[in-house]
Amino acid sequence: MAFAESWKQIKNKYEASVKEKKPSEKWFGQFRKSSGIESACKDLDTAIAKGKRADGEKALASLKKAGEAYLTTLDKIMETESVVLKQIKTGNLRISLNEMLTEAHNAIKGLDNGVFDLVLGPDIMSRALSLKFHKDAFVKSFATGADFTKSYATGAVSPNLVSIQKEFAAKYKICLDAYRIFISNKGKTVQKLQALKVAKVTLDEIFVHAGREGMLGILRMWESQQVKETNNQKEVIARFLKSTQYQVLKAVGDVLNHDAEKLNGAISKAQSIKV
Repeated sequence: MAFAESWKQIKNKYEASVKEKKPSEKWFGQFRKSSGIESACKDLDTAIAKGKRADGEKALASLKKAGEAYLTTLDKIMETESVVLKQIKTGNLRISLNEMLTEAHNAIKGLDNGVFDLVLGPDIMSRALSLKFHKDAFVKSFATGADFTKSYATGAVSPNLVSIQKEFAAKYKICLDAYRIFISNKGKTVQKLQALKVAKVTLDEIFVHAGREGMLGILRMWESQQVKETNNQKEVIARFLKSTQYQVLKAVGDVLNHDAEKLNGAISKAQSIKV
């Protein structure tokens, strides 16, 4: 999204929530003074579209100056504002502007080209390349094998287990697609900002869909359903915990926990990179 449009959306969100114009300084106590952010954003968008680093640096300097001045204005307003809603929304406006200034910095610095691997650095790359889920036979088997749709207690296909496996398979596919996108950029010469964006998006995608809210969480659902279908018969549960199905479940969990640790480190590193 263009920075001018992004700033417009930030302003509109604030104004819609408090039913009045965004905070501003005033000339002679009466006339609203422009923050200068919008015009700087337009210059920044033009520089990015043309790929002109020098113009981009100039526009970025103007945007930072205007943005930092406006942040000071917001701080003053928050100190004196008595309406709680406006205090909260002004604080949110401040956060959004700060985030936009960081994105603008990265956008201009990212006009330089670099090799994907070198932009991210060896630590992120080694962590990403050490992920196991995409090539692990147990993970694939759990996502596609008919045995994992069957109730251990009855030996019959369980509609609930079929549904759970489908959900796992859907998360698995999302993670595979994200990993392939990441790997397909290895060795490519790309804009530095684009390299960072690809890394953040794809690694986040894998972390979310493979972690506790994704495949790891679904493993727990599958185990609980299997136990439920034993009608809590202790002998059947004891046999289930020694079954091949359960051993595969544990192996899949080990792989996903390993990958979660690697991803957490890689994502943390990626968040701290400035290009």
